[in-house]
Amino acid sequence: MVSLILIEKDKKERFLLQNKLALHKDLQLKEVGKDLNNAIWLTDSIKPDIMLIYVKQGYKETIDISHLAKLASQHTSVVLLYARADEALIRENLLENTAGILLESSDMDHLSEILTRVKAGEHYINPTIGAYFYRALISVLKKNSSGAPVVKKQNESVKADFPVASLSKNEFAILTHIAKGRSGKEIAERMGLKPGTIRNYVVTIKRKMGLKTLAHLINYSITHDLNRKRPRLPDLH
Repeated sequence: MVSLILIEKDKKERFLLQNKLALHKDLQLKEVGKDLNNAIWLTDSIKPDIMLIYVKQGYKETIDISHLAKLASQHTSVVLLYARADEALIRENLLENTAGILLESSDMDHLSEILTRVKAGEHYINPTIGAYFYRALISVLKKNSSGAPVVKKQNESVKADFPVASLSKNEFAILTHIAKGRSGKEIAERMGLKPGTIRNYVVTIKRKMGLKTLAHLINYSITHDLNRKRPRLPDLH
């Protein structure tokens, strides 16, 4: 038996969907909800196997409901049931934590079997909807067929995830000195540079790393273990 809650805003649609779900003996509809608050409360209190969200044109709360409901209960799988195969609508509501993406016109007759598989830990995607993903994947692969753009994007991704990777050798050295609590004068003496040059480097380091203050730089160094001892706040003025 698969327990589930149904989320749909429109009263008439909820009634029709409830009747369709009642035809499946292996499905136990616990409750129905109409909005984000219902979804969170029901998921947290009932902890159903499945939260089934009906998605149709104009439904703007799907992503928020799915995300928050997933936080409310780790026992509940999020399944989207699309009213029709609308590619733009599907892209708009793509969710990382979705366990199933169904199409009402072709999946309702097999809903019990599909949701049973999802409860068991499998993922399901309707073949028609899956074709959209396949075409999108082929399009991306063709655009990156030369190889060079892929490398560029990978490098950009590394810098975005690890901003320290964008620093030059001197900039990184200064960052490690800052992490050890050394003043601008001390860093200048150790690196054989002028204090004004160190200040200019610090400005560049903050810009490259997307940080606004010296305290943010120090916090970054602590978080990423650039120095095991918590540094004092150095005077770089």
